[in-house]
Amino acid sequence: EVPMTAHETEIRGAVAATCTTAGSTGEEVCKVCGKVIKPARTIAALNHKNTVTRNAVAATCKSEGYSGDIYCRDCGILIKAGQKTAKTENHKWKKDEANSVAATCTSTGHDHMICSVCGAEKTEETDMIPHDYAEERTKEPTCTVDGLDTLTCKVCGHVEKKTVDALGHKWNPGVVTTQPTCTKIGYITFECSVCKTTRRESIAAKGHTWDDGVVTKEPTETEDGLRSYTCTTCGEKKYEIIPKTGNP
Repeated sequence: EVPMTAHETEIRGAVAATCTTAGSTGEEVCKVCGKVIKPARTIAALNHKNTVTRNAVAATCKSEGYSGDIYCRDCGILIKAGQKTAKTENHKWKKDEANSVAATCTSTGHDHMICSVCGAEKTEETDMIPHDYAEERTKEPTCTVDGLDTLTCKVCGHVEKKTVDALGHKWNPGVVTTQPTCTKIGYITFECSVCKTTRRESIAAKGHTWDDGVVTKEPTETEDGLRSYTCTTCGEKKYEIIPKTGNP
């Protein structure tokens, strides 16, 4: 007994799909015995899916553009015609140096602009530039009086004044110039180390410091007594009545 041999296959009836017609994979058939090993399958039409845009032209500020025609890449059929596109407003401006005027610290300038594509022109105003000042201290400030700086433009000579704030006093530590007493205020004096101006601040009176008091007259049944107090600081006295001992 001789074993069967394997099928020797080939594809028959294969047809490529086009944009408008379906195709077929073809049958897989044995070349020896003619048996169909794998039946054919239908391949759907391509329907112009593979497209390309041709003849597109970008619009400029000078001329209209064209969106481009859409063609099928496979069969070459025109699928959709393009449309004109409006001119753009995107000029390519370039400064015309010869007809432009630079701004200064006293006047505005202007830039003359020309489109390098269509030749359109426009003028743009430019702001004045800041003054180029040279600053000079023309009056020195003191402790109480403002100073002054003068600013002069090196280009046009314009002059401005700028106030320099007064420095304020620099007070030295105070010195007691009048000692306070029990009843009178004292003073502490401060001197500015810069301008020698002085100012005073008061020191509160100390107030009396009374002793325990001394009975200078003993009370009786008919007469009040008297107790005297003496300030231990200044010697001033004050008196206090001691009520009499008898019935009122």
